[in-house]
Amino acid sequence: MKKHYPGKILRVPEGSLADELGLVAGDSILEVNGSICRDIIDLSFAMADEEIELLVEHGDGEQELIAFDKDMDEELGAEFESAVFDGIRRCANKCCFCFVEMVAPNMRKTLSIKDDDYRMSFLYGNFITLSNLGDRDFERIEKLHLSPLFVSVHAMNPEVRAKLIRCPRGADIKEQLDRLEAAGVDYHTQVVLCPGINDGEELERTIRELAERSPSVLSLAIVPVGVTKYRTDPVPLRRFTREEAEGIIESVGQWQEK
Repeated sequence: MKKHYPGKILRVPEGSLADELGLVAGDSILEVNGSICRDIIDLSFAMADEEIELLVEHGDGEQELIAFDKDMDEELGAEFESAVFDGIRRCANKCCFCFVEMVAPNMRKTLSIKDDDYRMSFLYGNFITLSNLGDRDFERIEKLHLSPLFVSVHAMNPEVRAKLIRCPRGADIKEQLDRLEAAGVDYHTQVVLCPGINDGEELERTIRELAERSPSVLSLAIVPVGVTKYRTDPVPLRRFTREEAEGIIESVGQWQEK
């Protein structure tokens, strides 16, 4: 028996193809032409055909197979509760600077979600570490050419990066970026800068090595770490002083002029 990942419809705009088919909020897409869709990406590719069979589960649990013809570039037009039907992929890292771990208690639940999902990176620009990607994930990225992605690099020194994100695969960043580049996948990058860990000479190395990967690297954002009173991680971490921040801005500015 097939395992479905229901794509639940949130809203059906008037006049859309979904509206013409009689779909309503609360209905779920189970299959397109016999294929199970795990996310919006699967759905978009499946809906590219002109002859479509939709397996829909209505709000009352009843399933219906809807067959129809459409123009090749015509989209379903429905809005879904989530872009990922099989659940968002969670972060497996234990970054010493994780902002989610420093959020005040009793905040809205979405602020406590530690996502690290390449699909959200492609669709919405969420930064990911690549540390939870297996061969099948890379193969899908390559096959569908999911470009650009947004990658949290933090450091190009494998040992320093592994220390920062505290994940064994954190040291594999160079090989992972090589694989993206070999598939023609471009990427934006970011560095969360932590005093005494990935600044100074390590930052210079990171900038230099990423610059050498042009044109695959589309941008580099350098973000100074933020520390709140709710942080409980035992690893010592502090904010940059004003003087340190000014020095970093000057150093980065020299790279921008090159």
